[in-house]
Amino acid sequence: MVYAEEAADAWLVRVVRGEPVGGSGAPSPYVLRRWRAADPDFAGAYAAAKLSGHRRRMAARRKLTPKLTARIVERIRLGDSLRSLSKRRGMPHRVTLYGWLKSRPGFAAAVAKACDERDFILNEQKLMRLDGASETKVRATMAQIGAVTRRARRRRPGRG
Repeated sequence: MVYAEEAADAWLVRVVRGEPVGGSGAPSPYVLRRWRAADPDFAGAYAAAKLSGHRRRMAARRKLTPKLTARIVERIRLGDSLRSLSKRRGMPHRVTLYGWLKSRPGFAAAVAKACDERDFILNEQKLMRLDGASETKVRATMAQIGAVTRRARRRRPGRG
């Protein structure tokens, strides 16, 4: 594809708005290399647009929306910690999550409630395992449960 200023400008606008460089409808890396070689002004504008688009995407990830809060709370109910949650794709960094706990009381309350629900489910699972078991089986089961309980305590917000 030959360098065309209208196409290049349209692509720069999309990149500045936060569209990923390798997204659908994007020029191939080969075409972008040719455009940068053909027009040094485009090369500089492209570098600035990539940086601006990246900042816009990262700022969008830092916004705490009700939908994101619901996703976070659901993952905690299923057993994730904030630290493990932050490693999932599309989730904010752990520093951001812990910052929201300190600065946003509504978010902190929702996370605490989800942790309480998770702990209740774990306790119910303990009781179900012990129901009608012999003494030796109870001791063995309690040893297994101890590991799960310690892991759950570490998952409480603020404990890292």
